Amino acid sequence: MSRLLIMACSATKSSQALPVPAVERYVGPVWQTLKAADPTGELAHVTVLSAEHGWIAGSAPICRYNRKMDNVRGRELIARGVTPETLAMLVEATSCGRRPFSEVCIVGGHYYQAVARELLQLTINHSGNAFFTTDVRVVEICDQIGYMRQQLRAWLEQGQLQQVAA
Repeated sequence: MSRLLIMACSATKSSQALPVPAVERYVGPVWQTLKAADPTGELAHVTVLSAEHGWIAGSAPICRYNRKMDNVRGRELIARGVTPETLAMLVEATSCGRRPFSEVCIVGGHYYQAVARELLQLTINHSGNAFFTTDVRVVEICDQIGYMRQQLRAWLEQGQLQQVAA
């Protein structure tokens, strides 16, 4: 099973001045759970929905910033649509003989969920089956922080069990 994780950015960020990969920049509680549950990044391909940068690869180097997702910013990102950077990120993620994603998990608050769903649908419509299976399953994790952490860990571990059983 090929799995894609779309994480919302975090208000809590590392203090490093230089650009660092997004997965290292964000240090909030849900990100701590991701790093603890999947320290090697093998259970899912991690991407970020950043209020500042849009939908980016987890490996994308970014500087520290302070911007929150709101309705206005969400509409801007959706209006921008499927960017060449998004397509390049997905091409890289599914290249080298990897299968298209059969499962997507979106983790974040309500604004992030809405924007991520729309961007995901635009990408699927734009790319056909290039990056996603026809029966792609979308899981949404949006709750209080403690529950989000539990659900993210369960989703990651469930995938690990399915990968071992496959």
